[in-house]
Amino acid sequence: MADFLDRLHNGPAIVGDGGMGAIVSGAVPRLRCPEEANLRAPESVVALHASFIRAGAELIETNTFGANRRKLAAHFLEDELERINEIGVKLAREARQMTGRDVFVAGSIGPLGLEEGEAVDERALFAEQAQLLHGRGVDLFMVETFYDLAELTTAVEAVRGASSLPIVALMTFDEDAETPGGVTAA
Repeated sequence: MADFLDRLHNGPAIVGDGGMGAIVSGAVPRLRCPEEANLRAPESVVALHASFIRAGAELIETNTFGANRRKLAAHFLEDELERINEIGVKLAREARQMTGRDVFVAGSIGPLGLEEGEAVDERALFAEQAQLLHGRGVDLFMVETFYDLAELTTAVEAVRGASSLPIVALMTFDEDAETPGGVTAA
């Protein structure tokens, strides 16, 4: 999206939303995971997106952080993979339209949450989710909250293979500038 890339290059800084998963989990009781709210409480997801936009967010993320096949399977929701991602984009776009503000909609993709020694095709899992989000109309991808650099690299490569949209890739660091996986900020 040229507008997003132009904005990054020329400024001003883009204000993003925050804490979708934690906030929606607090607002909607008995969710198996935050992404289930897309199915069970879509009005809450739209209201949260709209509140971020009204507070000044110029970029909102779909409620799809953990909506990959592996993580959804852990909550017995793998059969809802396509619907959760599709509705996640639809709800963010609906909030954008409802508020009448021109905000970027970022397809949120988080880490897979693999257990030590678990063997899966990471690239295929990331690519599958990226294809779903891209096909539903996100403006860019937010590949976020990773603590393993190799997994983040795999995710970025998989998303790049599925779409030519811009990718923002984020790692999370503790107060010692190190990830829980031992990667330093350097």
